[in-house]
Amino acid sequence: MKTYIAIALSLLISLPVSAQFIAFPEAEVRSILLMTPDQIKQFAHKKEIELFKFSDPIPSQSKDVAHAFLASLPEVDQELFGPYKEIFTGSTLGVYFSKHNSSIDLESDTILFSSEADRWTIAHEMGHALIDKNRPLEMKKDEGADIERLRNAKEDYEEIMNLYRNLGFFPGQSYMQRALQSIQVWTSLMLDMLYTYELEEVRIEKYLIGLYENEPGLKLDSHTYKRSFWYIGKNCTSAKAKVNLAVEVLEYFYSIVPLEFKETHKDDFLKHKNTLEQHSKTIGGICS
Repeated sequence: MKTYIAIALSLLISLPVSAQFIAFPEAEVRSILLMTPDQIKQFAHKKEIELFKFSDPIPSQSKDVAHAFLASLPEVDQELFGPYKEIFTGSTLGVYFSKHNSSIDLESDTILFSSEADRWTIAHEMGHALIDKNRPLEMKKDEGADIERLRNAKEDYEEIMNLYRNLGFFPGQSYMQRALQSIQVWTSLMLDMLYTYELEEVRIEKYLIGLYENEPGLKLDSHTYKRSFWYIGKNCTSAKAKVNLAVEVLEYFYSIVPLEFKETHKDDFLKHKNTLEQHSKTIGGICS
């Protein structure tokens, strides 16, 4: 059983919804669409963002492939991104990595672009990088560490629940307490990650859709515009499913613990329930 879950309940749950939304650099993202290849590279250098390209095995249907920009970028050392090697074999057009990601060794925030990327993708990934530049240091995400902590919390909960199922009861209060803490740590990490990953994807794509529809002079590609709706749907489905699972886990756990434990931890259960409801409404609004 994992011993790291000695986290006080007072640290949970997650940041308030209002604190999750980092300032969106609309003007800077739009300006990237008007820049020449050299200007984009100069802009990235000024922002301390490294840019690389990789060969994509899947041809793009886009008519706006940014050949001049991509041709000027150095090839990425794929071995450095071993934990994410699937990005080089699938349909990934671009990906942003924070230098705070402990699963890879980066000196600077880094963007990898597929050889089939277009200006929409360039603006999208620069959007991630610029949002991250606005993120306070204490909110910077270490994706590798966050995933490991989330996995440990889930495993801790599942071990306790397996014991419960085998015995038909919890051996004692400490096991229920650990299970509740595991649920809360798991949920807290999951919610924080949603705003940095799925929901950030949606925010950027909705902004670019608005540019496509309202500023035809920018000449964004129609194929990428159509793909954007699928991509938003994919991320919204993922976000909603994760929150729904967290609700189901909490409700199930609440249904099997003794009345005495419910009463003792009434405030914790209520706070957890209210937080999930609040974030669920926020996600529903973003994904509407």
